[in-house]
Amino acid sequence: MGAHLTAPITKKDSEHGENETFRYGATSMQGWRKEQEDSHIVELNLPDGCSVFGVFDGHGGKVVSIYVKKVFVNELKRLQTFKQKNYEAALKEIMFRMDEMLLSPAGQEALKQIAKEHNSELSAENDNVAWRVGCTAVVVLVTPTHIYCGNSGDSRSVLARGVDNETVSAVALSEDHKPENELESMRIYAAGGTVSENRVNGNLNLSRSLGDFEYK
Repeated sequence: MGAHLTAPITKKDSEHGENETFRYGATSMQGWRKEQEDSHIVELNLPDGCSVFGVFDGHGGKVVSIYVKKVFVNELKRLQTFKQKNYEAALKEIMFRMDEMLLSPAGQEALKQIAKEHNSELSAENDNVAWRVGCTAVVVLVTPTHIYCGNSGDSRSVLARGVDNETVSAVALSEDHKPENELESMRIYAAGGTVSENRVNGNLNLSRSLGDFEYK
């Protein structure tokens, strides 16, 4: 069945935690994939009363999503935009920073080590470990006064509003990046790519991601 199992693995891995502001829970399940390709982050005690939550949905393998999980929070805290409390700019900058790190010699060695530790096969070409491996990113940064959301790909963030009242509403915080979206399709063709069967170059079914350097 290719990258899929004959039956899903339904065992769930869960965690929870809290501080004086938040109580959170997170659960993941491998499902039909041959390996768990996704990861997530929770950091409740960032500077200036901030917290960050993120999900990284891997494809082509797990190495990129695990790497991003390992480095994301520390790199976010190092950004001058974050230190200056320009959080919107910081979320944009950190996405590009992840790609820079994935391409660096240190990043490439870290990806190979992750693959070795997790017995993961590498889908690599041209000596680039993340050539056809990547992950989405959807990250929510909560400050004492605002909620910021940044995403790359088609993982979604939704805010439930009014949960203590009789009327509960769902507010979309992110917008999917899919090849069939008009603006995304225009961007792909302008960069020399194509969209076939709603996939970039007939293969990738999302139009933005971390890694996946074959398409960049």
